[in-house]
Amino acid sequence: MKILVIGDSFAADWNMLEQPYLGWPNLLSEKYDVLNLAQAGVSQYKIYKQLVSTDFSKFDYIIVCFTNDYRVHIKEHP
Repeated sequence: MKILVIGDSFAADWNMLEQPYLGWPNLLSEKYDVLNLAQAGVSQYKIYKQLVSTDFSKFDYIIVCFTNDYRVHIKEHP
């Protein structure tokens, strides 16, 4: 089973930052073939861009994770 994970920090791979725990996408990848495109701090627009940048027809399931409907896209962090 192939799973695509997109979204913000709640789905990001924090294991890359040498955290003492595995996030849920890492635990999911122990049993399934998971591609995790999630990134910390992204807006809904960036999550949408994660989705359209991938051929999602290759996946059995797509998990979209976001924390707040009001996150908006800005070109630069203030």
